[in-house]
Amino acid sequence: IVDVCRDRTGLFSYLGIKSDWYVTLRNQGPYLYTIFAKLYQGLDGYDVSLTPREQSYYEAVMESNVRSVDLSNATHIFLLDPYPMGLVPLIKARYPGIKVICLFHFDMSHAKETSKAYFYSLIRKADFAVFYRPEYVPEGFPLPVSYIQHGINPLNLINREVSPEWIEAVLKKYGLDPNTPLVLQVSRFHRMKDPLTGILAFNDAKKIMLQQGKDLQYAFVGIPLSQGERNVAKGLKRCLSWLRKNRG
Repeated sequence: IVDVCRDRTGLFSYLGIKSDWYVTLRNQGPYLYTIFAKLYQGLDGYDVSLTPREQSYYEAVMESNVRSVDLSNATHIFLLDPYPMGLVPLIKARYPGIKVICLFHFDMSHAKETSKAYFYSLIRKADFAVFYRPEYVPEGFPLPVSYIQHGINPLNLINREVSPEWIEAVLKKYGLDPNTPLVLQVSRFHRMKDPLTGILAFNDAKKIMLQQGKDLQYAFVGIPLSQGERNVAKGLKRCLSWLRKNRG
């Protein structure tokens, strides 16, 4: 997300459009992230929804965040992901002339009705929404929608081509065999990414491969950014250590 925001603001500046991006919802404690998880999971199709107490807490956090940023010179606001959508009615109330565009990158077509009802009440006053694919839009979505396919910035260093020598050096550094099939998982070390399931699925697949006289490798690529993610990373290391000792 940081790369996306940085690249977009850089592109806007190149085009002569003054822009900036803000990180909100910081340092609010673990309770807020529990609410975020339920909000996301409900829109992702899980049978969960926010309680009235959780909704009140979430809306209070949104109120504190909208007061922390001066948007008086802005003409358009892009809100990314479902988490800050509680800002929509607050921005519209404070800055009625600003156009608010909501950007969603995941499939909400299986969202539960209770989750949709609350979510729609938050975003209803926005001006527009952008999804990556038409099939991601949930039924009864209350905003005009456009679609922009997901892509990469080819000028970003993380998307540059790398030499075979560099690839060989990285594989050697981490003890990976270039001639053995590799399962690669790339994500943050976050519980919502469910890294443990990926590890357990790999272990099951490896057992099957070994029975067929073949082998399989696994690599998890990610950077633990917060203390919570560092704790998850430590837990995954313990899990991998156990699997090495007990795998079939």
